[in-house]
Amino acid sequence: MKGKIILALLALTISFMYGGGILHNCNQSTQYIGLLNRNASTDIDASYYNPAGITQLPVGWHMSFSNQFIIQNRDIESDYAFLNDDTYEGTVNVMFYPNIYIAHSMGKMAYSFGLLPVGGGGTAEFDDGLPSFEYNWAAFTGLPAAALDPQLAAMGNITGYEIDAEFTASNVMVGLQFGFAYQATEQLSIGLVARYVDATTTYEGSLKNIGLTTEAGVTIDDQMVPLFGDINVDSELTGTAFTPIISLNYTTGNGNMFALRYEAATEIEREYDTKVDGTGLFPDGEKRHDDLPTMLNIGMQYGLSEGTTLYTDFNYWDHEADWNGREDNVDAGYEIGTGLEYTMSDAMVARYGFLWSTKGPKEEAQSDMTHDLDSWTVSGGFGYNLNEKMTFNGGVLYTKYIEQDKTNTLTTATTGQTISPVETYNRQNITIGFSLDYAL
Repeated sequence: MKGKIILALLALTISFMYGGGILHNCNQSTQYIGLLNRNASTDIDASYYNPAGITQLPVGWHMSFSNQFIIQNRDIESDYAFLNDDTYEGTVNVMFYPNIYIAHSMGKMAYSFGLLPVGGGGTAEFDDGLPSFEYNWAAFTGLPAAALDPQLAAMGNITGYEIDAEFTASNVMVGLQFGFAYQATEQLSIGLVARYVDATTTYEGSLKNIGLTTEAGVTIDDQMVPLFGDINVDSELTGTAFTPIISLNYTTGNGNMFALRYEAATEIEREYDTKVDGTGLFPDGEKRHDDLPTMLNIGMQYGLSEGTTLYTDFNYWDHEADWNGREDNVDAGYEIGTGLEYTMSDAMVARYGFLWSTKGPKEEAQSDMTHDLDSWTVSGGFGYNLNEKMTFNGGVLYTKYIEQDKTNTLTTATTGQTISPVETYNRQNITIGFSLDYAL
């Protein structure tokens, strides 16, 4: 293959890389990066994880500004014999993944604000392309050139293919949320959140210089067979929605915490505004759904001893969402994890975490363009009090995904052949996060 396919899922792609269900991102603070279990948080990141828990903040204003750096390797293999490559290696790099939280605690009442990427990703670059972009052309291999045009009989059989391909899909799914919490009793607090979600995706790409190599050493191109004309795409997909959220936080007499957060489904209907579509995949004016499914989050914060706290999370999301038919092949998913926070001194705490995630898609829902894999994650982090009002947090995590096979049975658009290649999906991920928390 001459060129390369660039899948630039710039800044906040819908399918993210770990932590959370399909479309959901749960990596919403640096403390999460270090601990992985924040559903019972009573720090400033409770604005997202435990909105009722912000009543536990000291009276006054609290702010947090954080960023994450994400590096991911993606491997896609195909056993189709006529592809130019059997392994397609990709990398994802995210240099800007911000979270901003502001909360005001007034004792029994508290308010919060959050700006966060509720669904998102990075930049995925596949230097050797993707299998699905090439099956139609690889299927010509071994056929006589005369099958395209009898005048090409002297060229013998087709021996391979060439393509220059480029495809860019930039997606933004940003959440802006406002929350209110009230301490109803000494033990129980209630939180309500309204979140506005804005989703915009742009698609730009092309397949050019398509050709078939032959035994005669001549490349069949568009000048010989009109079948190989360039294919171009220029389209935008936009939509907005609201998410209602309810949260409960229960504090026991000895200071342990139990928390519950329920996010209702976010029904995001989006519409294509298409200028050019040589693929038929982006029809102008057509509407589609990219819903965020219902999510239930349960957390516990338990003091094991003085200075050592155990955190445990359970996250559940259903598949009762509209994903344009894909939801029919997706089961409910869940995450379960545990973490420890250890106070090393008056100024320093250390954090360690583990998380297991089951996404839910069946084999039929997977493809080289869209696949969600089960995974396990380990992490470590710290918090350091710079002074009485300011804390610096750092964290790093490593995620290993569970390899999955997918047998594709498809009919090529070019030759009409039915082929059944087996694709194998795998990836691994490293994320580093830093934040500065400030209290007034």
